[in-house]
Amino acid sequence: MWLSAKSLQRAPLAMFLIDIVLITVAFHFAYDIRFDGQLLDGSASHRIAHFMILGTGIFAWPIALHLRGLYDVVALRSPGKQLARILQAATLVAIVTATFIFGLKAELASRLVFGLFILFSILLLWVSRAGISYAATRWSSDLRCAIVGTGELAKRFVEHKRRHPTDHSIVVGYFGEPDDDALVPQDEIRGTAIDLERMLVNDVIDRVIIALNASDLESLESLVLRCRELGIDVVVVPH
Repeated sequence: MWLSAKSLQRAPLAMFLIDIVLITVAFHFAYDIRFDGQLLDGSASHRIAHFMILGTGIFAWPIALHLRGLYDVVALRSPGKQLARILQAATLVAIVTATFIFGLKAELASRLVFGLFILFSILLLWVSRAGISYAATRWSSDLRCAIVGTGELAKRFVEHKRRHPTDHSIVVGYFGEPDDDALVPQDEIRGTAIDLERMLVNDVIDRVIIALNASDLESLESLVLRCRELGIDVVVVPH
C-alpha cells in the first residue's frame, strides 16, 4: 500500500504510541535481567521505586525525541543520523530520570535496571525508526521536490506542473535569496542554495529542480555534486 503525504501526517501519533509500548518493553527486559521476576512480586517500596523509573521514562522519552525531531517521518533518512539523535535524546532522558529518581533518594531503585532500561530503549527506538524510515522512503507515492529559484522561472514551472501533473510530486520549499523580487510565497522560501545543500543529508528530498537563469548556474556546482553523491535527481528548467 502506497503512503501518501496525508497518511504520513498521521504517523507521529502512531510513532508516539509505538514508543510507549517499546519503552515499556525495554523496562520489562531490564527488570527481568536484574531480578528475574515480576515487578509486582517485590515489596511496596521496591515496586514504587522501579515504577518511578518507568513512569519518568515514559514521560521524558517522547519529549526528548520530539526535541530532536524524531517524530518527523520525512526527516528520517540516514540510520546513522537517527542513532545520533536518539543518543542525544537518551542523554537528556538519563539526566532527567536520574535526577528525579536518585534525587528523591529512592535507594531501592536498581542502577543496573536504570542503565539497561536506557540501553534497551535506545536499541528498540532506533530499530523502530529505521523501519519507519525505510517504509516512508520506499513506499511513499509522493516525490518530494526542492526548487532552487524564487523568480519568474520558478513560478512558471510550478504553475505548469499544477496544470499538467505528470507525477505525484510535492514542493517542500523554494531556495534562493529572499528579496522583494521573489514571485513565490515568502513563507515557502526555506533558505538559500547553501541551506538546501545542508538539508539534503537529513531531509528526504527526491529531486532538486533548478529554476534559474543560465548565468547563475555556475554558483550551484557544489549543490549539484552533493546531489549526485546522495543519488538525488537534478532537473534544470529550460528557459
